[in-house]
Amino acid sequence: IRIQFSKFLVVDKEDIGPIMAIKESWDMTKGHTWDLFVFMLLMIVINVLGVLAFGIGVFVSVPISIIAYAMLYRKMLSAVSLTVKN
Repeated sequence: IRIQFSKFLVVDKEDIGPIMAIKESWDMTKGHTWDLFVFMLLMIVINVLGVLAFGIGVFVSVPISIIAYAMLYRKMLSAVSLTVKN
């Protein structure tokens, strides 16, 4: 759960490698493990509901999940940036 943002970090930051991205994701999510777990469960429920909607709902639920993860990443990144600056 805590290393889920490593793929975003590799893409978002040019000077970061995969191992450093895992370490930074681990540091970035410190203290938010349960919140991230609940968020992941919510995304699973949304995607299961998409499957239950005759499978067609997946075409809506999966993009929503991906966008939600990206927005959460940006929010977590800005929170870390604010903490580092202060």
